[in-house]
Amino acid sequence: MTNPNQKAVQRRQIIYIGLIIALLTLSLIWRGKESFRLPSFVADYNRVGALHQARRTHDFKEVPAAQSPINVVGDWLASRTILEQASRESLDLREVDQGDAEVDAAFVRLTLTGSRGLAVTYLWRQAMEYQKRNEFHKFEQTVNAVVRLQPNFTTPWLYQSCNISYNVSVENDRLTDMYYYIARGIELLAKGERLNRDSPDMRYYIAFYYQNKFSVSDKVTTLRSMMQLSAIKPSERNPNAMRDQSDPTQREAFQNFVRKNPQLCRRLREKLGYTQPKQIVQFLDDNERVPTRYDRDRQDAVMSPNEQFPALPPRFPEGPGELHPGVAELDDTFDAFLAARAWFLYSLTVVPPPTSEPDGPQLKAADRFRYRIPKAPTLIIFRQGAPRAQTYFAERLQTEGWFDADTRWYPDERADSRAETWFGDRNDVSRGDALGNRGEALASNASSREAWAKSFAMWALHGEQNGLRFSPAQLLNYQELARSVPDDDRLSMLNDEQLKAAGFRREQIRARNILNAYDRNRNMTNIGYFLAVTEAEQDPQTVKARQKLFDAAQTEQAGRKSEAITQYVDALAAWRQVLLRFKDFHRADKPEEDTYDMELKLVALLERSPEIQERARGTALAMQAMMPFAHEAVVAYPPVPDFAREIAEREANLRIAAEDPRVQERVDALMSDKKDDAAIAKDWHVVLKWKRAIAAELANRAAEKPLTSPERQKAADEPRWRAKAVEAFLVAGTKPTAWAELNQARDEIAKAVVEREFDWLPEYRDNFKDDSNRWVRPEAVRIVKQRLNLIRAKPSDPSTESTTESR
Repeated sequence: MTNPNQKAVQRRQIIYIGLIIALLTLSLIWRGKESFRLPSFVADYNRVGALHQARRTHDFKEVPAAQSPINVVGDWLASRTILEQASRESLDLREVDQGDAEVDAAFVRLTLTGSRGLAVTYLWRQAMEYQKRNEFHKFEQTVNAVVRLQPNFTTPWLYQSCNISYNVSVENDRLTDMYYYIARGIELLAKGERLNRDSPDMRYYIAFYYQNKFSVSDKVTTLRSMMQLSAIKPSERNPNAMRDQSDPTQREAFQNFVRKNPQLCRRLREKLGYTQPKQIVQFLDDNERVPTRYDRDRQDAVMSPNEQFPALPPRFPEGPGELHPGVAELDDTFDAFLAARAWFLYSLTVVPPPTSEPDGPQLKAADRFRYRIPKAPTLIIFRQGAPRAQTYFAERLQTEGWFDADTRWYPDERADSRAETWFGDRNDVSRGDALGNRGEALASNASSREAWAKSFAMWALHGEQNGLRFSPAQLLNYQELARSVPDDDRLSMLNDEQLKAAGFRREQIRARNILNAYDRNRNMTNIGYFLAVTEAEQDPQTVKARQKLFDAAQTEQAGRKSEAITQYVDALAAWRQVLLRFKDFHRADKPEEDTYDMELKLVALLERSPEIQERARGTALAMQAMMPFAHEAVVAYPPVPDFAREIAEREANLRIAAEDPRVQERVDALMSDKKDDAAIAKDWHVVLKWKRAIAAELANRAAEKPLTSPERQKAADEPRWRAKAVEAFLVAGTKPTAWAELNQARDEIAKAVVEREFDWLPEYRDNFKDDSNRWVRPEAVRIVKQRLNLIRAKPSDPSTESTTESR
């Protein structure tokens, strides 16, 4: 007879075996093994695959309809099995789905089996040894082997591309070799991006290398020129076709090259000093084999997108106007900043979309697998790469003298000899041939004005899309809601009932959080500065003022000092009107410091002028005469240079302020005043002096023979000649005149007006009533003078020196 305990044991064993079999069967079914799949009348596996694709692409339009409600449930269950969820349709983890596949590299990786880690470690160490020994060719080959053994690990691509572009490139003395390794570093990272097409970091740093290496490098002018050569067809820059300038055909080929590439040739001539055609041809010869987008064996044939340099992103919907490998020809406006802008925009296609408010909606669960978050920099800064690159592009055009569509460049204007003339002989009157800012192949963004306008539009859009730029009404609404809310992050963790008990509403807490994020992000991105700068720089008035400053600098470089002084005064007066109009732009640190930098150029010219030097020596002699006991100190520390600089700064500010429209209106009013001579002489002796002088000169010019001195004095007092003198003076103020005395009269009267009635305009006095009237604040002046080493240390007290030494 069976023991009851034995029966209980048997029952438990049967139950355990049954549970084991059931769980095993269920696990096999849940894993989705082929033998344990749901029958076809329950689950349609073609529809299951379509469901996986739809979940990944977030597009369910292509999913076929289920045949019955049973199929709906069966398809859902089948799609949730382990193998189905790990399938390539679901996870998109195949190498070919992540990017371009490399069959030969995959074969090597499979051959190494489990020893790939050892091989990578050895090769990495070997690459570092090659770099230490400056065996850069072997280093590059070894790096290529390392990254191909682990193509979907982004860190080696990022590290080694940076290493080649920065560390390896600077080890080369020849700029051609430096440019080659910068290009190789960018090409390496572009290749890695093609193998990892959803990496925002790789796209961003390709753009960053373009922007950084071609904007802040020590040899940026030459590197920019080389990059433009990379984009020019080899047949158009063939040095052998333009080497012999005595041959009319070859000279014409050189002239055609200059006409088609005015920005490149202007940079070579004005920035690098290549004034002779043979120097330009030699530059083309030295850099004939720079990395390029054209096939060397087939001259002007464009290579495949993966082999071109400059490396550009593929065409993408979010950047319809950006450069891409399919562009037939890159024109003369192309530079690294346009390539950077394209890559920056391309990097945004894989990051989460922007939100117009800092606390915008969070990503849904499915979107977390659709988008990528960059490792660095923070996302709000990551998004502003494209407008920043556009700003650099506008600055480059402005610095090189391409201001608007009417800009003309005269290559032979400053030619000193026939050898430096590019377009035939030039006489002393003619400026030579003019090259416009638009040629047959030039794009529409060939001027700084257009580039600044695009930059402002990009910054404004960036601000609106990312919650960095609110309308005044919107900002006021948030401020009113958050007025009574303390700045306490813990309030966001309270529920509605707790908030109600504390006397707050949820929308008030949200408004406070939005304002905090708004202030934090604006400070982090400095978008207020960029909006102010780009808004001001795109204005036609600013463009004209910039062009005047540029022309004055060119005149100074040509050695025409007196003419340069006049141009600087006119340019700085126009610039001052820009600052008065754009307050935010004016008070930004960099524009204000740049303003004083420009003013110092005028001060330096005036300081070296004979007039100022004579006034400085006179001041020093007067000081010695008044203080004869200080003669030895004056000899030991001659004050003439200091006096000259002080007088020059005062004179510069006087002349600039004298050009102010309000001052000119006052000058015209004084000259037109019909008071008698005694009343005029009492208040404005300088006005009476010039009224008489101009009247006498007009009478002298109208007479058949030169007037005697008494006749001139008599004419100076006659009403009809006085009236004509006023008329001539007013006309000279509206249009240029060859009568130098009229200009001299206006300048002298204007300076007297400034000193007596508009003392806040110049900066030669210390007793300002309001510091906001200064166009350059004292702290900006101090920073610029310290940077230029213009603040001289005062002579030390001998007693202090001895005390210090004794200590």
